[in-house]
Amino acid sequence: MMSARIPVTWLAAFVHRRGDLHGTAAGITRPEEGVRAQRALQAALTEGQGSYQCERPVALSVTLATHTFVLGGRIDGCDTTARPVLIEEFKATRADPANAHAANGAEHWAQARLYAGMLGREGIGNDGFLLRLRYCHPETLAERRFEATFSRADAEAFLVATLDELETWIAAQAAHERARDSRIAGLAFPYGTFRPHQHPMARRAYRALRDREGLLLEAPTGSGKSAAMLYPAVRALEAAACSRVFFLTSRGTGAHAARDALARMDPAGEWLRQIRIVAREQACRIDGAACDPASCPRAIGYYDRSRAAVRALLDRYAMTEDTVVAVAAAHCVCPHELALDAALWSDVVIGDYNYVFDPVVRLQRFAGEPTAALLIDEAHQLAPRVREMLSLTLGFEALTAALDEAPPAALVRRIEGVARQFRKLARAMTGTAGRSDDGWQESAIEAPAALLRALARFCDTVVSEGIQLDAWPATRALYFDAVRWVRDGAPDDAPRWLHTIRIGPHATRDIAVALECLDPGPWIAERLGEYGGHVRFSGTVSPLPLYQALHGLPDAVAERAGNPFDPTQLAVLIVDDLPTYLRTRSQSLDRLVALVGTVVGVQSGNYLVAFPSFDYLRQFENAWRAAHPGHPLVVQAPGMDQPSQSAFLAAFRDAAQPRTGLVVLGGVFGESVDFSGARLAGVICVGLGLPPPSTLRDAQASYFAAQGLDGQTVAYRQPAMVKVVQMAGRLLRGPEDRGVICLVDPRFTEPACRAFYPAHWRPVRVRAGDLGARLANFWRDAAALPRLRATEQETTE
Repeated sequence: MMSARIPVTWLAAFVHRRGDLHGTAAGITRPEEGVRAQRALQAALTEGQGSYQCERPVALSVTLATHTFVLGGRIDGCDTTARPVLIEEFKATRADPANAHAANGAEHWAQARLYAGMLGREGIGNDGFLLRLRYCHPETLAERRFEATFSRADAEAFLVATLDELETWIAAQAAHERARDSRIAGLAFPYGTFRPHQHPMARRAYRALRDREGLLLEAPTGSGKSAAMLYPAVRALEAAACSRVFFLTSRGTGAHAARDALARMDPAGEWLRQIRIVAREQACRIDGAACDPASCPRAIGYYDRSRAAVRALLDRYAMTEDTVVAVAAAHCVCPHELALDAALWSDVVIGDYNYVFDPVVRLQRFAGEPTAALLIDEAHQLAPRVREMLSLTLGFEALTAALDEAPPAALVRRIEGVARQFRKLARAMTGTAGRSDDGWQESAIEAPAALLRALARFCDTVVSEGIQLDAWPATRALYFDAVRWVRDGAPDDAPRWLHTIRIGPHATRDIAVALECLDPGPWIAERLGEYGGHVRFSGTVSPLPLYQALHGLPDAVAERAGNPFDPTQLAVLIVDDLPTYLRTRSQSLDRLVALVGTVVGVQSGNYLVAFPSFDYLRQFENAWRAAHPGHPLVVQAPGMDQPSQSAFLAAFRDAAQPRTGLVVLGGVFGESVDFSGARLAGVICVGLGLPPPSTLRDAQASYFAAQGLDGQTVAYRQPAMVKVVQMAGRLLRGPEDRGVICLVDPRFTEPACRAFYPAHWRPVRVRAGDLGARLANFWRDAAALPRLRATEQETTE
C-alpha cells in the first residue's frame, strides 16, 4: 500500500494531469530558484498585511477503501479573512507564462482547488474562493496571474470527486495485496534448499528491512546474494514491514539475477507485480523517433491515455520489457513512462542506481516513501557511480556540432557567446596547467560564472522563443547539457566539488570544462534517508569502515556474511618477487610468461590472466605465443560488442581442451560476468593497476585526507583493488568449484592492499620459483577432498 501521507501536489498530478509528455514549457528553473522567487513575492505580499498567510499548512484525514490516509500540503499564500477567501499558488518559470499555463495549468488549478476544498472542510469559505495562479520569472520576478472563483460547495465537491477517483485505485491495490500476501504466507525459498550461510544472510536482511535499518553486508561472490536478499524482502511485504521493494543494480547481469529469483517465486506470473525499468532509449522501439511531444505520437496526449494503460499493464503481473512494449503499443503511450507509472503500484521494482541517486532521472514520484525498502546490489560501485551522476562535463565539440547544424539565428548568437567564454577560459589557463597522460593540459579553476551566465542565456532563448529542437539533434543535446550546468554548475557546498578545464593540442577547439564531485557520500546518505530499510551488499566492500564513509554513513551497521566455501576450495598466492611496474615490464616479461606457464602446467584447466591495460596484455600475448605456440588463447579486445563477449565466454564453455583467457582488469569480463559454465581453475591478476595521477584524483586525495581518511587509498588504491578482487571473484561460483588466485606484484603484500581482501581469503606469500610446488600441493589436497567427503558420508550412513 502507498504511504499513509498523500501530498496534495501528488494527488493533483495523479488524477488531473492531462496533455503531452515532456513539454519544455515549464522552462529551466532550479528548485532553489523557485523557492527564492516565491519568498521574494511572499515578503512583498505580507508586508503591512497581517491577514495574509504564507505556507499555510492544511491536513485532512480521509478513509479510502477502509484505509486511513492524511492528505496534506502547504498553501503558498492565502487570506482566509478575505471575501472571497484568497488562495495563491506560485510557479517559477522562464517560459512564456501562457505556454506554462497551457502545459501544466490543469494540475496547478487542481492543486489550488483541492486546497480550497480542504479549507472548506475546516468551515472556511462560505463566501467562496478566489484562486490565483502566479507564474513568475525566477530572476526578474515578472509575473502573470490567472484567476478563477469557486463556491465552497464546488470546491468540496471537487475534493470528493478527486478522492473518489483515487479510491478506485486504492481499492484495487488493497485487493491485490490481500491476494499477494496469501501466497507469500506459504512461500518457500525459490531454490529449494539454502546454500551454506545463505539462510543467516536472508534472516539478517529481513531484520534490517523490518526494523528500517541501514545495513552494509559483505557476502562472498557466488554465495547466492541476490536470492538471499529478495526472498526476505518479498516476505517483508506480507508482514507489512515495507510497502515496495526496489532492487537497484549497476549492471544488467544483476537485474537478470533478480528477475530469475522472482520468476522462481512466482513462476506463473499471477500474484507478484514485478517490473524492470530500463533506459528510455532501450525501452523505445520506434526507430529514429525524437523523444518530443511535437513529433512522437506516444508522447502527444500521453496523460489522456496513461491510466488505462497502467491498469492493463498491472494485470500482467510479471511486467517484462516485452510486456511493457506490447501494452504501450496497444494504448499508444510511451513505454518508458508507462513503466515508471506502473512501478508506483508494483511490489518489486528492478532498476539502475540512477533511478534513486541521479539528480536528473531519479524517481521523484517515489522520493520520500519511508516505507519502501532498497536492496542495493554491487554496493562497491555505489560511490563511483553516484559521483559520475553528480559530475558534469561540457566540451567545445558540442558547441561546434550545434553550430554546424545551422539552428535559428537567435540560438547561433547564444551558442557563439558560450564559445567565447570557453576560449577565454582556455587563454587564461594555457601554459599554466599540468599535462595528463593523453597529452591534454588539465587544471583546477574557479567556478566559471561567465560561462554559466552564457549557458543560462542560451537556455532562456530556447524556452522564451518556444523553439522546438527536433530538426537540430546536436543543439538539442547541447540544450540538455546546458540545463544541467545552469541548475547545478555552481554548488553551494564548494569543498566537495572541483571545477576543471582540459585543453588539447588545438587550444582553440580542444577544450572541456568539468564539475567533478569529490565526495558523493552526503548525497547518497540523503537519498537513502528518504526510504525505509536498506541493504547495500557486495562481495567487495572491505574494508567496511571505508565504504561506510564513502557512502556517507560512517555510523551505520556493517557486517560480513559467513563463508560458504571450504578453505580447501581456494588458494590465494601472492608472488612477491616479480614486479610489474610500468618501467620494468619489458625486463620481467619472460619471467611472467614462465610463471603463467607454471600455473597452467601444474593443473590442466581454464584460466584467466588479467592485466591493468590492453598494452600490457598485448605485450604478454606476443611473448606467450612465441613461447607456447600450440596453447589456445582467448583474448579480450577493446570495445567488444555483446555478440563478441558471448563468443568469448562460449569459447570456454564449448571447448574440447582447456583455454587461457587474457582480459583487462575492470573490463567487461572483470565484474558481474558468470564464468560458472567455464569451470575456471584459476585467475591470475598481473599488477595492481593503479589509476594514473590526475588533477581530480589528487584533489580527492587531499579532500579525504582532510576528512581523516587515507586520501591516497580513497583516490588510487580503492579503485585498483576493487578491480582485482572482482576479477578474482569470477573463480568460485559453487560448492564444487576449486581454484587458485595468483596475485603477481610485491605491492599485494602491503597492509594497505591486504585491507581490501575479502574475509574468507587466506593469502600466502610465495616466490615465483616455489610456485609450482605450492600449486601441486594444493591440487593434490583438492583432489583428495571429494574422496574424503564420500568416506565420511559412508561412515555416517
